[in-house]
Amino acid sequence: MEKISNVCLLIFLFIVAFKDLKTKEVSIKLCGVFSGIGLLLTILKITSGYEISLLPLLGGMALGAAFLLISAFSRGALGMGDGLVMTICGLYMGFEINLEIIFLAFLASAIIGSILWIMKKKRKKETIAFLPFVMAGYVLSII
Repeated sequence: MEKISNVCLLIFLFIVAFKDLKTKEVSIKLCGVFSGIGLLLTILKITSGYEISLLPLLGGMALGAAFLLISAFSRGALGMGDGLVMTICGLYMGFEINLEIIFLAFLASAIIGSILWIMKKKRKKETIAFLPFVMAGYVLSII
């Protein structure tokens, strides 16, 4: 059941990362579909006898909700779609792994952003797609 969750989240992150690179947008419908799948998988785990604590899942989702608040107060420096995706990651992975994904994503985006700025490919105030770094952080966290 855990592998199914991991594959579903990987598929979701791959799709949203690709779309973020191309359009800098996140599909609300896609987020809704994968939120539903995540809830369904959680219910299946509980009914199948898996020992599951809902507190880490709620904590992971709270991290994503914090992203949504940051987005609202930062006038879009961090996108609402990024917060929504991080909330969904929390639903699938829980607090600790979601925190690890966030840390790795910020670290990688800071390194790549700095390199792009030094190479004069991006200006300081120019944004870069964040969700590819979230996907990379997720892959690194499950290896």
